[in-house]
Amino acid sequence: MMTLKKLSVGLIVLALLTACTAGRQAFDDGQSLIQEGKIEEGLAELERALKENVRNVEYKTYYLRQKELYIAHLLAKAGNARAAKQYSDAEAAYRRVFKFDPSNRHASDGLEGIRNDRRRDEAMSNAEKVLKAGKADEARAIARSVLAEDPQHEGALKMI
Repeated sequence: MMTLKKLSVGLIVLALLTACTAGRQAFDDGQSLIQEGKIEEGLAELERALKENVRNVEYKTYYLRQKELYIAHLLAKAGNARAAKQYSDAEAAYRRVFKFDPSNRHASDGLEGIRNDRRRDEAMSNAEKVLKAGKADEARAIARSVLAEDPQHEGALKMI
């Protein structure tokens, strides 16, 4: 009876050590991947390490910090692409944010901003066509409506 009890305790300790080792390996792999610039893969490994060791404060803190930094990077990348009118790239970066933070307000606002930017750019494209057709007053009216929404819109400012 005593050997069965010792065997059970030994198996429990072995299982715990195996779980800790597997979690440590995932954590180390995640850190390495992040250092190599493979952020999303690294975050996936860190998340796996955290799932295997839910109470590990070191894993949780590091994972949350790296996730926060990556989201900030994606938002900056999206903002720069949007400013350069590279809307597809901006949209892709904003959508990647949702993989890590499904309710991120900045990404939602950015996507809404892109929709508005595209709509205003389309209006200004139309204004250019109207201007070339010799309807300068109508083209300027379109530009003024764009400026009412976005007082810094370059195309509309040039037309006025």
